[in-house]
Amino acid sequence: MSDTPSKPEAQAEVPMEGELLEQRIRTLAYYMWEADGRQPDRADEYYHRARQQLLAESAHADANDNSSDGAKRRKKRAL
Repeated sequence: MSDTPSKPEAQAEVPMEGELLEQRIRTLAYYMWEADGRQPDRADEYYHRARQQLLAESAHADANDNSSDGAKRRKKRAL
């Protein structure tokens, strides 16, 4: 097993652009791996942890965008 993250088999649920997301996942996974002392044979673990973190952040950002859009619409109706 290699020490660099591998690609997931499917990215159907990914809300971001595929190539950009892949680059961000690999970068984050690398920094996580380095922070943990470059432990061998754990690349897939870091890849999946990074992917989950970025997807969670994206979902949180989407939820905030949707709630702020609703507030803007309510404010507009009040005027």
